[in-house]
Amino acid sequence: MISAKQCPDNADTAPAGRAGEIRPKRQIARTCPECGEDFAVPSSGPGGHKQFCCEAHRQDFRKRCAARGKVLVPYVMAWRTGRPGGGQKSSPIVKQAFAEMNRILDQFAEEDRKAGRPKLVDYVGGLMATGFTYMDRRRR
Repeated sequence: MISAKQCPDNADTAPAGRAGEIRPKRQIARTCPECGEDFAVPSSGPGGHKQFCCEAHRQDFRKRCAARGKVLVPYVMAWRTGRPGGGQKSSPIVKQAFAEMNRILDQFAEEDRKAGRPKLVDYVGGLMATGFTYMDRRRR
């Protein structure tokens, strides 16, 4: 169910049409990746890009991602750049980095579960569906 209290900026009606006619706005249901609550955004126009039910949740999500990224990046880079090519064996450091990276990710997933946050599969799916990826932003 779409919670109006989660998204108070979304009006229930569009501007008047012919002769003062009021039309309902077409809306899309979204789920906030921070709290898991459903909220509505306009299908077009201002606000249609929103991914979070409120600004506070967007900021909390971004801060947590930044803090977690700082922890993970060294392990991910060691694993990614230390992998050999051409059938060579991986070094013990690369294997340890991969194992530690997965332990850290498991810990983050457990923290999210205990806090009642939804899994990020839907959020990432929404990002990928836009066709505008991180690498696209880097090319600007």
